[in-house]
Amino acid sequence: MEKNISKILNLSTSKSIEINLEICNTPSSRTRGLMFRKKCIPLLFTFDKEGIYPIHSFFVSFLFDAIYLDENFIITDIFRQIKPFTKYVANTKPAKYLLELPCDFPLQMKIDERIKIDLPAKSREMQNKKNHSGLFP
Repeated sequence: MEKNISKILNLSTSKSIEINLEICNTPSSRTRGLMFRKKCIPLLFTFDKEGIYPIHSFFVSFLFDAIYLDENFIITDIFRQIKPFTKYVANTKPAKYLLELPCDFPLQMKIDERIKIDLPAKSREMQNKKNHSGLFP
């Protein structure tokens, strides 16, 4: 997993915050996600195309929020306070990205359906290279 400082901007409130996101852009990093961690750290999952991407919280010992976003970083689904050992959570509309965040973070940002994420240029370049090389599952 690579780490990047990213800016999350809530378009409704014009409030923004920089956070250190771990980018989960490989099969192994997406599989691990928040499992076996002592605390919730912000994760951004990237997928090669929009789709339905179910998650679970087996081996996660804390509550967290999951925010699915489309290719334009517009929220498609929000799931708040996912409990440890939840069997199944899935977006209802196609998404290309998934943010997993500590429960207090979305509340502080007053995140609603209008959010924009400004990814670091490095992450965008990696995403584009993987998508065009055929290496991204």
